[in-house]
Amino acid sequence: MNNLQPVSSYQHTIGTGAGTAVLKDTAGVIHSVFWGGTYVGTAILYDSATAAGTSAANRIITLTLPLAQYPESVLIDVNCRSGIVFETTGTPAVTVAWN
Repeated sequence: MNNLQPVSSYQHTIGTGAGTAVLKDTAGVIHSVFWGGTYVGTAILYDSATAAGTSAANRIITLTLPLAQYPESVLIDVNCRSGIVFETTGTPAVTVAWN
């Protein structure tokens, strides 16, 4: 089932446009990513406590948008040991559910 609303007990962050955000600077879990529309760009999630930790070695997933279908979601459920950093390029509108 595609539902663009994150589960209510999770924290969520909406990324629009280009930028980098530290979602959590301690261990956490990336649950899922949701997007909709015909936006162009990328959304990248890292296991890092700081924005300086956005290297390929810390990368969890890279989503290139638009994908073949939208709206869409990806279930990730990955434990991050250091923290969670969210980086976007272009003009995507992406929601990340995490805790």
